[in-house]
Amino acid sequence: MRCHTRPPAAAPVQNTPPAQCRDTASAICAVVDVYSSNWGPCDMLVGHFSNLYFELSEKLSFGFARAAADTVPVLKDLAGAAAPTFLFFLDGKEVARIVGPRMTEIKAKINELSPKL
Repeated sequence: MRCHTRPPAAAPVQNTPPAQCRDTASAICAVVDVYSSNWGPCDMLVGHFSNLYFELSEKLSFGFARAAADTVPVLKDLAGAAAPTFLFFLDGKEVARIVGPRMTEIKAKINELSPKL
């Protein structure tokens, strides 16, 4: 998934294969939800993550991806974390990180970093 393309209107946010996470992170703007598969509440955020994408995708150019920290070698330092971590990338470089399900802060960061359509 590249930042300048949108999934079909009804497409849910799903776990993203590691190779696709790298592609998304190298696009113009990307938000990666890094979660620990041993922390169940991370799964409860998927709906909020999808809703946020559909709310903002008409105005902003960005991409979302989900990655299980224990399956992506470069994220191994986040494996076993007790809260999700949201990584923000611009042109393939991490520029911000938000730990925990702080959706208001995540939304504000997306608005700050994403180019307008």
